[in-house]
Amino acid sequence: MSIIQELESMKGFSSTNLWLMTQFFQAYSEDEILHPMVGEISWSKHIVILGKIKEREVRKKYIVLTRNFNWTKAQLIREAVFGCN
Repeated sequence: MSIIQELESMKGFSSTNLWLMTQFFQAYSEDEILHPMVGEISWSKHIVILGKIKEREVRKKYIVLTRNFNWTKAQLIREAVFGCN
């Protein structure tokens, strides 16, 4: 069975999601500070952070703030767009 056949029955492997997974991997895989923090917030919140924030230190700040204040995705978006970086 090919990998394509194996993945056919699985959901979540759209071209958009695969692109987001690649972005996630590139942003966090070799970062010794951010890598251990990735499991502390949800995937959807990481997608917001990756899309809105480019600087590593600012990403770290928003991961910590999201975790510590238990921000919803909507709150994170508001803070990332209108908050002070």
